Amino acid sequence: LDTESMEWSQPETHGDAPEPRAGHTANLIGAQGNTIVVFGGGNQDGPLGTTYLLDTDTLEWTLVSDQHGDVPSARAGHTATTVFTDKLLVFGGGFGMHVFNDLHMFDLATHMWSRPADAGMFPAARAGHSCNAMSATRLYVFGGGNSEQQVYDDMCCLDTTFFVLPKLSDNGRSSGGRKRRHSLSDISEHQTQSSDAEDAAKRMEEETRRMLGHISTVGYNINRIIASEQEKLTVQSVSRLDELLRHVQSVHQMQMQAMYEQIQN
Repeated sequence: LDTESMEWSQPETHGDAPEPRAGHTANLIGAQGNTIVVFGGGNQDGPLGTTYLLDTDTLEWTLVSDQHGDVPSARAGHTATTVFTDKLLVFGGGFGMHVFNDLHMFDLATHMWSRPADAGMFPAARAGHSCNAMSATRLYVFGGGNSEQQVYDDMCCLDTTFFVLPKLSDNGRSSGGRKRRHSLSDISEHQTQSSDAEDAAKRMEEETRRMLGHISTVGYNINRIIASEQEKLTVQSVSRLDELLRHVQSVHQMQMQAMYEQIQN
């Protein structure tokens, strides 16, 4: 659709095109703004969990055959929202009697799927809802329905702040650190100090990634408990789980802040 002339056309594409489907998502993604990611959907054979890329410059389709990590189960009626330029957040969806409220992130550069550590009062499992990014770190989910023909009119907000790590430069150091001046006589000593600092920064980055892995695991396990034991959980027990996860995130955030201050100094 040409939004200036409001004229429809059907461009000719080539490559490994997706099979016919409905209930899928298609998102423009990437720093260059020339890649469309198509995920999921369903047809007469059932739900689909495949991912395809369309290069809008060459109009060539590519099947992401090497997608790996925590790949979402096959589904339709989900939402996919572009975040952080080159990542895609998939929420909810389902097929038949199976409806989900899980969250998955796709990395365009690595073709890796992961499970971000979401917390708070999780939206009920749903499909056919909408999800839109209203700011750099806030996504809003509205409506949808479940497998029991219940339709929702609620709105839920997801804060993606905890999904973001400060940008690191090629040598592993924070790009926002203070600059220092050195004379020619300081070069040798500075090179040694710089090497030590780079090693320390790399170790800190590894530790940060390890802690993020723990956070993601905790969030996934709590989400799984709520999904499987939803009828047995009380408001108080869910609130307690939320409080515990927020505590873990708070401790993690303080540890990360201390690391970045050390790197910058």
